[in-house]
Amino acid sequence: MNKLQAKYFKLLEEYRNEVSEATYPYSDKAGQYPEKHPFEDAPAEILDDEEFLLDCFEDDYAECFKFCSYRLRNKKDFVMEALKYAGPEYDQIGDNLKKDFDIIKSFKLKDFSKFGYENIKDEKKLLQLINKSNY
Repeated sequence: MNKLQAKYFKLLEEYRNEVSEATYPYSDKAGQYPEKHPFEDAPAEILDDEEFLLDCFEDDYAECFKFCSYRLRNKKDFVMEALKYAGPEYDQIGDNLKKDFDIIKSFKLKDFSKFGYENIKDEKKLLQLINKSNY
């Protein structure tokens, strides 16, 4: 881990601790949430570093996904990995992946409008999506 990565990882840990304190009702800092996520103003090289961000997802349940580069939000393997940590919301992934069958299946979407025509017209795929979505 280089110095810049170490700096942002430390900021992320501090942010996570502040959020934990703010959510604990008996804390002196209950309800005092941090003003912003440390990755909001992070340099592009941090937000496009796949390995570093995957390490960060483990620490903040992939909350920092929304700050990832456009390239990473459109990279299927990266998004699938992020989903293992609670992770991104459907609207935060790249447009290129929003109709991807594996991605849709992993999100357990219940909104059929997000399935895409190609997935809905394929009976096998549609059944898999419905079963995965708990319908």
